[in-house]
Amino acid sequence: MKVGFIGCGNMATAIINGITSNNVINGEDVYAFDIYAPATEKLKESLNINVCNCEKDVVSSSDIIFLAVKPNIQASVLNTIDGEIGDKLLISIAAGKTIDFIESNLKCLISTQKSAKQFLLIALMI
Repeated sequence: MKVGFIGCGNMATAIINGITSNNVINGEDVYAFDIYAPATEKLKESLNINVCNCEKDVVSSSDIIFLAVKPNIQASVLNTIDGEIGDKLLISIAAGKTIDFIESNLKCLISTQKSAKQFLLIALMI
C-alpha cells in the first residue's frame, strides 16, 4: 500500500513518523509533496520517503492520500488534484473544513458517484 501526503507540516510529519516507526508502512511506500522543499527533504533523509514534484504526483503514486495543508489553501489544492483521485482514499486533516466543503471543491465526485465507482472521503475534524 502506498501512502501520500500533500503538505508536510507538523501534523503530517507526526503521522509519517508514527506509521513508519511502528512498521505500518515502510518509508519507501510514502510519497510526499510540500511547497517548502526542506520539509520533504528532511523526511527523505531521515525516513527514506519519496519526494514528489507536485500534488498530482502524490495522487498518482498513492493509494491513500492525506491532505495535510493549511485550511486557507485547501480549496486551491483540491482544485489542483480534482479529476486525479479516482477511487483512492482521501483523508483531510484540515481543521474546520467539512465534508461538504471538500466535496464542493472536487467536481470529480459528481462523475464518480454517477458511474457508481467507489469513492471514500474521510474528514478528520481537529
